[in-house]
Amino acid sequence: MAQGEDKDGESSCKRRKYGNWENLQLQKAVKAVLVDKLSKKKASTTFNVPRATLQRYINECKTDGGVAKKNMGRPTTLTSEQEDDLSSVIQDMERRMYGLTPENVKKIVYSYCVKNHIGHSFNARYQQAGKKWLRLFFNRHPELSLRKPEGTSLHRALGYNKSKVKEFERVLHSELFDENGNRRIPAENIFNVDETGVTVNQKPRKIIATKGKRGVATVQSAEKGKTVTAICCISAVGVYCPPLLIFPRARFKQELLDRGPIGAVG
Repeated sequence: MAQGEDKDGESSCKRRKYGNWENLQLQKAVKAVLVDKLSKKKASTTFNVPRATLQRYINECKTDGGVAKKNMGRPTTLTSEQEDDLSSVIQDMERRMYGLTPENVKKIVYSYCVKNHIGHSFNARYQQAGKKWLRLFFNRHPELSLRKPEGTSLHRALGYNKSKVKEFERVLHSELFDENGNRRIPAENIFNVDETGVTVNQKPRKIIATKGKRGVATVQSAEKGKTVTAICCISAVGVYCPPLLIFPRARFKQELLDRGPIGAVG
């Protein structure tokens, strides 16, 4: 057995641990040196912060006058302020219903670094940041996440603005209440109607099949999915009307409503 190894073959020397200190310890150590005039060696021992690390953060505080903050690992391509601005732009674009895809963000970051002469290790061939950078960017900004957006028509998006919403509220209030604030229309007489499409062919569930077989199929009523239109209506107090179902066929058969909602109209 080699010297310095135990019976399991592992080194008997204690491995040095990096970053084994808290941010509050660092701030207290820096304050003790700069304000309380404590020696760096004494502050390093008292607050359990490596002397070299303490010296580096003291120099940074003297330069920019900021507060010491624990920062482990390699420096990021963009500064924290630049990443915060990028996060604000992403959220603003989402609010405007023109959300950015991950590919959009990676290309924007690459273009920004090139135009501002910021050193980076991104792929020059594809001219975009890498997947690893995006993953770490999400880790540093938990307010962001990948979401599947709901499609909204341009006409609806243009109609949903502050002035038109205010006008709608004004007209609605004048219809519901008189000039003295008394209700004209009771809540049980207010109904909302909407329509939705229900697909005929549901997505097949996973089945057990022969391993390695190239094609696995299951029988359905049709190759492509057709939808049944359901028109639903409900009042402000929770009273609903039986739904109206519109089937994609030339002739309606009563059998189509078997086991359907009570009172439904086809």
